[in-house]
Amino acid sequence: MFWFGETRHHAFENGGSTTLDFYLCDELIGTSQVEDFSTSTPNCSDNGVISVTRDLNGNKQHEFIYEVKDDLDQVVQIGTVTLEADNCLQFEL
Repeated sequence: MFWFGETRHHAFENGGSTTLDFYLCDELIGTSQVEDFSTSTPNCSDNGVISVTRDLNGNKQHEFIYEVKDDLDQVVQIGTVTLEADNCLQFEL
């Protein structure tokens, strides 16, 4: 699951962003309001986090490309994330 803290919230807000779109391998997996930040690492089932489940095709882990865009169509973060079978990854932007 993807989440962001107060520092990133302020950076997004100061840049004029109001929403963030989260993509995994070019597929939109969720949208979050910039004000939906967390002050500590949330649980995977908490409200306000962007979560996704992927089939790892029998592998124990698999690397995926993620991208986060704001409502101004600016890429605010891009990178890779490794998902592990039967595990919830708590990934902070």
